[in-house]
Amino acid sequence: MCLRFVAACALFWALTGLAPGVLFGKTKYLHTKVGNLEVLSSGSAEASLKLMYELLEVREQIKAITGSAVVPDPAMLVVVFESERAFDDFMPANAPKPDPEWRSTSLFWRGDSGLTMSLIKGDAFAASREVMLIFYANYLLTSLVPHPPLWISVGLPEYLSTVEYRRGKIELGTPARDHRRELRVSRLLPLASLCDDGQMNKKLDPLNHKTVLYHEAWAFWHFLLTDRTPARLEAVRRIFAALRRGETADGATVGREFGMSLDELQAEEKKYLERWKQPVAQLVPAGERWLQNVVFAPASDLDRKFALAVLFGRAGKGLGSFGLELLNLAQANPGSPRPYEAMANLAQGDGQTGDAERYWERALENGSTNSFAYLLAARRHTPTQQYHVTLRAELPEILADQARGYLDKCLALNPGAMEAYAWLAGVEAFAPTPRLEAVNRIEQSQAQALYPSIAPQLAVAWWRLGEKEKALRLVRTLKSSDASTDKYYAYVRRLMEHASQPAETKD
Repeated sequence: MCLRFVAACALFWALTGLAPGVLFGKTKYLHTKVGNLEVLSSGSAEASLKLMYELLEVREQIKAITGSAVVPDPAMLVVVFESERAFDDFMPANAPKPDPEWRSTSLFWRGDSGLTMSLIKGDAFAASREVMLIFYANYLLTSLVPHPPLWISVGLPEYLSTVEYRRGKIELGTPARDHRRELRVSRLLPLASLCDDGQMNKKLDPLNHKTVLYHEAWAFWHFLLTDRTPARLEAVRRIFAALRRGETADGATVGREFGMSLDELQAEEKKYLERWKQPVAQLVPAGERWLQNVVFAPASDLDRKFALAVLFGRAGKGLGSFGLELLNLAQANPGSPRPYEAMANLAQGDGQTGDAERYWERALENGSTNSFAYLLAARRHTPTQQYHVTLRAELPEILADQARGYLDKCLALNPGAMEAYAWLAGVEAFAPTPRLEAVNRIEQSQAQALYPSIAPQLAVAWWRLGEKEKALRLVRTLKSSDASTDKYYAYVRRLMEHASQPAETKD
């Protein structure tokens, strides 16, 4: 399936020079939007709702397993084609016809402005859906945890790809692909080897997922999570906390957090796998709180053309003069941000960065609900203080308030927008008066694990809020393997230590 995915991307990106007229066939589409998740489907509402439950479950499982306070929730567009004919109807009339291999394949993109998933139902749909869940789980995981080792970055998405919504419940833990059949319980790799990237790098197989790494990493997560206990889940969360502190999640870390030797832990895993008769966890769906009253309505012309623009834009190509049709839609829908968001995606796909930024600005003016519009505005209008640290207000109040407006709105729309916390940390550190609630929120987000510059800025903010001992404790813990970053940390530490000395002892 992954081989087909790569081929699909290559063919999709090859669609250039498309003619101005974009025609939609007679296929009927349904549309819904719940929070940041938008679905356009030519299939049934029931099948589309099922997929929404599964995507939201993957997101909530990642949050629970990693112990994260927040998880990324960017704009996400899912387009489901009931058949290859529906796919053909959706494409521009004179676009090159993809070969049958592509027309039955699913696609996934991740970018600044959100995520896009496209699936075509057919014989390969079940496998395609699992691949899409792997990509989504991997996106969430790597957006929360810096440099996860292979046993985590491969095994956890493989395990979560088995999420399925059935009869009002979530089932988790059915065999993924051929892992169960290929597993040799009597000859498992030592856990020390499975947790060692130096050894496992040789077992990477991103196209087929058919090596011992994939089989055994999936099985280990199955053991850890399917029949989960509070103590086991807490140990897993401590491993992720260690990763956020900059430690490696190798065999020594795993043994320490589980409170037993690796041999003892693997003995428990073997007993579990030997008596396994396809155990499945049944859970109350996390999506119940969002999806109970979801409504699918017939898609409008704007809904369909928005989806087409996003698909082509995020695939890396513009769509010729299709932009003119979107301009007409903008005139027909005054005050709507969606035509401008669509044009921004097309411009980004065509490499027209300046045009894309202008369209995002228009979308923001029209009340965009895409968090990226506000993050982009903050990037453009907020001066960075990353390498010039003092213990005084350096940011004029008018600029601080402007930046806060953009960043607060971004985080209201996507509480897991980690980059927004990085910008906000700089604003609160150097604004005339740091906001206590904002500084607490930045700290609780754990975003500093992915953006190390947040930590010294948080220390400055705490210092300026009068929490000098807390600020000193924080800067004294900062270390980096990068020499220039470590030098920067040392400078902030000396700055605070000097400022905390009694006046008569200072040089």
